[in-house]
Parts: sequence; C-alpha cells; structure tokens
Amino acid sequence: MLSPYLWIMLLLVGLIYPYEKAGERVRVVVWWGLLNLFVLFFGLRGCIGNDYPAYQQYYRDLFLPDTPHHEPAFAALAMALRALHLPFQCFVFACSCIINVLLFRFVWQQRLNAPLVLCVFWAMSGIINQIDFTRSTISIMLFANALPYLERRQAGRYFALTGLACLFHYVAVVYLPLYFLLHRRLQRQHYLTAVLLLTVMAMLHLRFLDLPFELMDTGSEDGLIAHYRQYITLLGGLQLGFSIAAVERLLTAALVVVCYDRLCDTPRGRMAANGFLVFYLCYTLLSGYAVMATRLANMFVWSYWLVWPLSLLSIGQVRVRRGVLGVMLAYMLMRVWGVAHVGKMNYATCFG
Repeated sequence: MLSPYLWIMLLLVGLIYPYEKAGERVRVVVWWGLLNLFVLFFGLRGCIGNDYPAYQQYYRDLFLPDTPHHEPAFAALAMALRALHLPFQCFVFACSCIINVLLFRFVWQQRLNAPLVLCVFWAMSGIINQIDFTRSTISIMLFANALPYLERRQAGRYFALTGLACLFHYVAVVYLPLYFLLHRRLQRQHYLTAVLLLTVMAMLHLRFLDLPFELMDTGSEDGLIAHYRQYITLLGGLQLGFSIAAVERLLTAALVVVCYDRLCDTPRGRMAANGFLVFYLCYTLLSGYAVMATRLANMFVWSYWLVWPLSLLSIGQVRVRRGVLGVMLAYMLMRVWGVAHVGKMNYATCFG
C-alpha cells in the first residue's frame, strides 16, 4: 500500500501537464484545492517525526520561567493559543495554515507551473520541514515571500518580512545581508570556479570551526554559545560523505552553470542561482559538520523551488527539456519514497 506522501506526490506529478494547458480559472481551482489539501494534511497530522513530542512539551511548559524563548514570535503565537485554552493540536493546525498560505502565495506570485514547484517543495525537504522544523520553515516561507521586494528593491518591506522571520527562528538573520548580494550577477566562469573549489573543499571535510569556538567557549551551559557547542562537539563528529544527494547537488550545480546566462536574464533567475550557490556552499564548506551544514543549508532550500523550474524553461530543445524533467521527477519520487519508509515518519492523523 502506497504511503500518503507518495499519493500526494503522484497527484502533483499528474497535474503538471494538465496545469500547463489549463486556463486561468482552472488553475485557480487547482491552486485552491491543493492549498486546502496541504493545510489539512499537515494540520491534522498526529505524533509523527522526531520533534512532535518536543513541540508538545514546549507548548505545555510555555509559562515556566526556564522555558527558552529565543524566537519571540513563535512563542507569542503559542502563548496566544494557550491563553484561549486551546489544545496543542490547534497550534499544529495554526502553524500549518501559516506555512502553507505563505507557500502558496509564493507559488502564485512566481507565475510558474504550480504543481511542478510544489513537487520540488514536497520532495526536496518539504515534508520533513513541515513536520519536524516548524519554526525554521515559517522563517523560510516569510523570506520566500520577501523575494519580490528584493527584486523590486523595496528595502522597507523586505527587511520587515525578514525581520519577522528572525523572530520565528534566529538563524533567519542570514537573510538580512542578502538584500545587498542576492540580486547581483556573477560572471559564468566565476560561478563555475566557485562550484569547483567548493566541491574540492567538500572532499577535504575541513573542521575550521573547532578553534574559533574553543576560544569563544566559556563553559556556560546557557545562551547561544552553548547551543553552538552542541553542533561543534556533540554533533560535530558527523561528516557528510558520498551519497546520491551529493551527486544530485553537483549535477544541479552543473545544470545552473549550463543555464546560467539565460537564468540571469531576469532578477528572479539571478536570485535563484545565487541562492543555490549559498545552499551548495553550506553543504560543501561545512561538510565536516554534517548537522550544522544540513540545518544551515535548509534555510536556502527555497532556491530549488525556483532554480529547477527556471532552468527547465531556459532549455530550448523540447526533447532535452523533457529528459531533464524526467530525471528530476524520478529523483524526487525516490526522495519521497525514502521519507515514506522511515519508521517515525509513518503518516498518522490526530484522530488516531
């Protein structure tokens, strides 16, 4: 019996071609239908994944003085629902509404093939993000919705949204300087050189963060230093090795290099290409710290939602474009199949 994750993935794949040929009214109906499906699917989920019990305890202990509130907006949302004496499941549903409304708003603004973009979201960490990394996912969605303001150089709105993202997850602070960098165009050869150098560095598994954090470490068990110590020491022994995902990232980098000039004809394409370069940088430069690399790179997973569809559009030959799309879809189905066969990720609703 197929997992619900695979059923939804197959539904999205099946909608790609009909959506491309449909009129505006049909597209709106499909968009609203998928939005409701996503909200209900994640909003009514039960105890699945690793972080459900942790969020449940966080929600229960909110008013205790030793409960950490590094993300005040996330804490305020939980406190507001607690003040109304609503159960934890209402908090799960509220987070699902926020994440998916922001996701579908972003998808609609791009004027791309919505089922294709949602396929990429679904397969490339979207399932795990919504289930296990709620705070960072809200931050990612807020940033994704700030991209049009970066494109139009509307600094006030951009920093308002990214500032709000920081209040949901402090790592979103990495988005603030992107207003001055993400829209810039590199020379194709410079982009290629960066990819090659980063690939070599990934093979070296350099642990260059050990010494700086040893100097900064005061031994305190509180604050951000203690939090980072966990990634450097307790989790720092894990390293990224050779995997299918590593090959995929390298092939995606090669695809971006090939399509770079056509991607960079638009500000949106430049942002997608540069965002993916940062994503690739995190996985390669921090390859000696697997957990840190994965968590930081995840903040740039939005680049996939743009760079794959835009790269496909830039390929002029129909047969080549269909071939590349076929490889992408096969890989994404494999990713979803992998998630569906992780024991803790077996989908269950809140109704038991």
